[in-house]
Amino acid sequence: MMTAVAKMVELPRGASDVWLIGANEPVALEGSVPTSSGYISARRVPLPLPEGHGIHALKLENGCATVLMAPGLPGEAMEGLKDGMLQKFLLYGLEEDDIRAARFQAEGAPVPFKFRFPAVFHGHDPRVEGYNPVLRNFDWQEGDKSDSGKFAPPSILSDAGIFGRDRCGQLLLGSPEFALNKIPELQEGGEPKPLATWKAVGHVGHTCQALGDRLLLMPTRSGEDAFYESMQLIEWPTQTQVRKVPLEFVPSYIEGEWPRGILSGSTQTFFTCHETDDKAQTVFEFATPRSSGLAGEGGDLRKSCKNWKCSDATKWVHRADQNALTNTDRKGWSDEECCEKLICLPEICDPATAWKPKKNDGTLQGSTFEQCCDRIFCEDFVCDTDVNKTGKGTQWYKKVDTNHYKWQGSTNEECCQPKYCSQYQTSHPTRWRRKSDRGALGSTDVECYDPKLCSEYCCADDKKTLMPNAEKKQGSTDQECCIDKE
Repeated sequence: MMTAVAKMVELPRGASDVWLIGANEPVALEGSVPTSSGYISARRVPLPLPEGHGIHALKLENGCATVLMAPGLPGEAMEGLKDGMLQKFLLYGLEEDDIRAARFQAEGAPVPFKFRFPAVFHGHDPRVEGYNPVLRNFDWQEGDKSDSGKFAPPSILSDAGIFGRDRCGQLLLGSPEFALNKIPELQEGGEPKPLATWKAVGHVGHTCQALGDRLLLMPTRSGEDAFYESMQLIEWPTQTQVRKVPLEFVPSYIEGEWPRGILSGSTQTFFTCHETDDKAQTVFEFATPRSSGLAGEGGDLRKSCKNWKCSDATKWVHRADQNALTNTDRKGWSDEECCEKLICLPEICDPATAWKPKKNDGTLQGSTFEQCCDRIFCEDFVCDTDVNKTGKGTQWYKKVDTNHYKWQGSTNEECCQPKYCSQYQTSHPTRWRRKSDRGALGSTDVECYDPKLCSEYCCADDKKTLMPNAEKKQGSTDQECCIDKE
C-alpha cells in the first residue's frame, strides 16, 4: 500500500543549489522523516556557480548536471539574446552511506551559450505555453526560445509512449490507443517487437512504470487529467493483476503531469510529487509495497521469489524457489527475502602475491577481486640480484609504472623483466664455456658460463707443458695455460 511519508520545501526561483532526497537513508538529518527501514532525508547540494549567476536550465543524467548559467534571475523578461555558459558538474559521494557526502564538482571548462526565454508570466495557460513548456522541452540549442509557439518538439520516445526501462535495459512502451495496452520490446536503433497486448480500463494520457522484466505499475481508474484512488500491479506476460495498490495519501489521486516512478535500488520505492495549492511548497510522497497480502482480495498475494532477479549476481545468489519444509512457493520481492548473501572469502584473493583480503568481520559482501581484495603493487618490490636497489639487477630489471598503469604483484615474475643469458656474450671466450641451460638468467660471466680450466687443455706447442696448478687456472690457449719445458 502507498502512504504519504514526507513533505519537502521547494527551491525558490533563482537558486544555485539542487535538492538531493534519499528515501531510505541510514543517517537522520534536521527535518528527516523516520520510516520502518531508515529515514527520508533531504540535503541542499550547492552548485559552485560564479558569483551573480543563476541556473536558467538544468539537466541531471547519470550523476552529471548540465547547467545553463547566466547573470540575472531565471524567469525574468529578456529583451534580447542573453550571454550565458554551459557548464557540466559531476555529482560525487552518492556511494557513501551519509547523504552529506554528496557534492558537485565542475567538469571541464564552460562553453559560451546565447539564449532567450519567455518570462514566467508570459502565456495564458502555463502548462502549454510560456516559460514552463520551454524549459520542459528545451532542446539545449542556442537561440531565441521566447516565442511560445516555437517549442522544441517532444522526443520520439515520448511520441511512442515509452515509459521506462526494465532491469535488462530494454525500453518498454504503451499504446497511443485508448484503453489498449501494448508491450513491445524496443531495442535502441531497432523496430519494436510485440510481446503482449490486452485491453484494460484506463486512459491513454497515463503511462505506466516498468518493474523488472515482467511487472507493470499502472492506473486503475483514470480520466484525462488524473488517475484516482489506486494503482494495479500487472504481470504483463500473463495479463494477471497481481494486486491492487490503494493510494493512501492526501489527495488520493495523481495528476498526469506530476513526476512519478520507482527509485533506483531494490526497495521498489514509489514516488510522486506535487505543489501545494498556494504554490509555496512541493510535497514528495514516498511509499514501498507491503510484503503481506491484501486481506479480502484472494488471500496471500505476496510476490513469489521465483520471479525476483537478484540485483547483483556478484553479491547475491538466488534461493530455492520453494521452501523445503512446506513445499510452497517462497514469497518475497527483495534481495533480502529471495537471495542469499555472498560473503567475501580469503581464497578469492588468488594469487596471494597480487591480492590481499580486505578487512572483513564476516559481513563484507562480494565474490570478485575488486569487492573482496586489495591490490598488491610492485612499487615497493626489489628484484632479485638488484643489490643496490636501482631497479637493475644482473638477472632481473624492474618493470616501470606509467601514468595509466601500475604493475601488480610481489614476485620477480610479476614485477620484473628477466635478463636471459642467451642475450649475453662474454668478453673472454677462451676462458668461459656457455652453460647448456638455454633458459638460464643472468648478464655476467659467472651466471651464464662455466669456466674453461687449463687442466682440460693440451698444449699445442710440443715445446710447452701445462703450468703448475692448471686445475685452478682458466683458459684454453697455450698463452693462458702453458709454459716452456725445461
